[in-house]
Amino acid sequence: MADGAEFKLEGLDNVLAMLQAMPPEVVSKVRGPVQRSIIKGMKPMLQRVKANLQVVTSNATTHEDRQNTGLLLKNTVLTRGRPPTGGKGERYLIRVKKRQYPRKSGNGETNTIQNAQRLEYGTSQQPAEPYIRPAFAVEAGPTIERTRVALIDEVDKLAQTYLNR
Repeated sequence: MADGAEFKLEGLDNVLAMLQAMPPEVVSKVRGPVQRSIIKGMKPMLQRVKANLQVVTSNATTHEDRQNTGLLLKNTVLTRGRPPTGGKGERYLIRVKKRQYPRKSGNGETNTIQNAQRLEYGTSQQPAEPYIRPAFAVEAGPTIERTRVALIDEVDKLAQTYLNR
């Protein structure tokens, strides 16, 4: 998954100003309103990726997928990443955790990341069966809107709590 796609939320200047006006303990990064909003916005995209993966692996051609252990699906997760290079902000990734497939015979060791790349991009012996890019293409716009609405709701809740003290 060397390729990545990013999108930025812009046009939320009033929300940003309100967040900056609140005390730091209210707007912390750990389980703060921005993090909760992004997670709320991204969960449907993760569900779409997993649904696409189930379809792809049900028709799979690789040895690991014919066994269909469910290891790749179980290890496809939404995680917090490092902030963007040269800036501040939050970054969340849909990625695959590295786990080894149980092998009963054979020399080759295969892990979930290699298998995910093989499915997404294909190999010289296997055609690509993308499942992440199509999910991103469908869910990018709605994800931005869900995150925007969730962030405004979170900030409104914080403002009400802060003002009612």
